Amino acid sequence: MGQLAQKTRDLISEASRQQKFFDITEKTNTQHKEISIKSYRSYQLPEEPRFPISKQSKTLKFIIMNTIDKRQLTIDSYTKEATNINNFTYLDSTIITFEKDTYYYSLIFTGRKTKPTYFNRATAEDIREVGINNIKKIILDKYEKNLSFIESKKAISDTIQKGTILYSDWGYEQTNINFYLVLERKNSKLILQEIGQTRTYERQDSGTCIANPEIKKGEPFERRLTKYASININEVQTATIYNGKPLNWSSSY
Repeated sequence: MGQLAQKTRDLISEASRQQKFFDITEKTNTQHKEISIKSYRSYQLPEEPRFPISKQSKTLKFIIMNTIDKRQLTIDSYTKEATNINNFTYLDSTIITFEKDTYYYSLIFTGRKTKPTYFNRATAEDIREVGINNIKKIILDKYEKNLSFIESKKAISDTIQKGTILYSDWGYEQTNINFYLVLERKNSKLILQEIGQTRTYERQDSGTCIANPEIKKGEPFERRLTKYASININEVQTATIYNGKPLNWSSSY
């Protein structure tokens, strides 16, 4: 049993080095299980004992997928048996060009994506170049808009200082409002204090509220200011600057 398990690991290790058992185009996490199964079968391992998708096989798969760059695996799959493969960067994107079966291809990965955002096939190199330039215009437009958005958020972030009141609205089938007072700021680090609120009632289960800094709730705590001028309080709450106007709240009970 021990020798068989060792043989399994050796074969998978050899396969990962040669990258022959990966045939990836667009696979999901669920489909990664198929990769593991195919890799065993392609090397005709003994039928008994079988290795189900268990902790052992998941661990082996995890090691393989983390030792080889996922994006590179995708590129290798597309460029298998291709020629004249080129790789270059444009802004935050990576462009791959190659030739295969008399066609001219391009793959474009935007940001940190491991699957191509754009995939094109052309019958001539100049036609492919026109397609790439058109996509570059789209990428540039999105990049500039994102840059402008981040700069505007940075301007808002700069206004968050000691004494600023933040709020978060959250909930499912109801609207919860929480207020937070900034006690201290150092770079992106904030010390926050949750504060209370003064409510008005339009009905028994809904109304409006404003922040009440006189009421302190719990102890101060530390959070980081994001590049989007927001603060992640917890898994369900994201706080932003409160403008002082009444906010609507509601309750399901």
